[in-house]
Amino acid sequence: MGFNLLSIANNHVMDYGIGGLEGMLSYLNNAGFVYAGAGVNLYEASKPAVIDKCGVRTALVACTTSSHDSNAAGYQGRNAVGRPGVNLLRHKQYYHIEENDFDLLKKIAQKSGVDNYHLQAIKEGYLPQKECISIGNIDFYKGSDYKYVTKPNENDADRILSQIRDAKIYSDIVILSIHTHQFSMGDKENSPEFIEVIARKAIEEGASIVVCHGPHVIRGIEKYNDGIIFYGLGDFILQNEYVSQPYDFHVKYDSDDLYIGLSTMKFTKNGTRGLPADVRAWKSFIASVDIDPLQGIKNIELYPISLYRDGGYKGMRGWPHLDEQVLYDDFADKLKQLSKKYGTLFTSNPNNINIKI
Repeated sequence: MGFNLLSIANNHVMDYGIGGLEGMLSYLNNAGFVYAGAGVNLYEASKPAVIDKCGVRTALVACTTSSHDSNAAGYQGRNAVGRPGVNLLRHKQYYHIEENDFDLLKKIAQKSGVDNYHLQAIKEGYLPQKECISIGNIDFYKGSDYKYVTKPNENDADRILSQIRDAKIYSDIVILSIHTHQFSMGDKENSPEFIEVIARKAIEEGASIVVCHGPHVIRGIEKYNDGIIFYGLGDFILQNEYVSQPYDFHVKYDSDDLYIGLSTMKFTKNGTRGLPADVRAWKSFIASVDIDPLQGIKNIELYPISLYRDGGYKGMRGWPHLDEQVLYDDFADKLKQLSKKYGTLFTSNPNNINIKI
């Protein structure tokens, strides 16, 4: 059974503001796309997209963790007009640091004034008294060791999980799509704690598949309860040189050239830094999930693809094509290694990788 469900929740949906979003939604609606993750208000942005095919109903809930709070869609009520935007899953991040370093950081924060906003908000009664040091949106706590902790925002998580529970009532299969750039342990290949928490809860609430995307690298795969979690399969299409960007983007990289290709070459230093230079961004996998609405997941196959990073015609750069060679280089081994901590086992075939169910 094949069908097209589109997630439009990502960090670039609001690049051209509300007008850009509304224009995109109009084009999608006119073209008959079934999509989720953004809308004219939070209800529209967070509700599942539903499609029926071959007597089976599939629902998609989509959200993003990688967008500014100002891009979040807002509720619409009797006394307020809903704000267009994305279905945002925010998170809290904080650190435990050893006592000596905590005292030193506290001294630096007091002398530099970097914590003044939080201290003033506490003084005026807007924030409760806290034992931590707040710098920007990061809190530091005194601990016996060093530890980085992330947790999903409770309100956002409750909203997303409620949509999954609701979709499960009238759908045979529920999928959660999460666009996320965050990582842990200093490497993009490691999924952060809050993503693992929300993904597992989504399976517990009735989702069969959770698909994470955005870090531009492969991540581990977890077989959790009766569902499957893809923490990152890599890129499917990578065509940064062809994407129109707002004026602010060019200013950010000190580019006075508004032509897309020339500006891209400037901030990537002619392709020597960033995604063009990272070979991990140009090799990935497509997942095929054989699922029966009554019996659950029966089989999962991963097909290796490359995105024409080098060689070939320029018009093909960034387009996916099946590439069995990926199975024989370190990418297949890397995927197995990243999945090992989740207890996922694989079997290899000449053309693909199977996940043991």
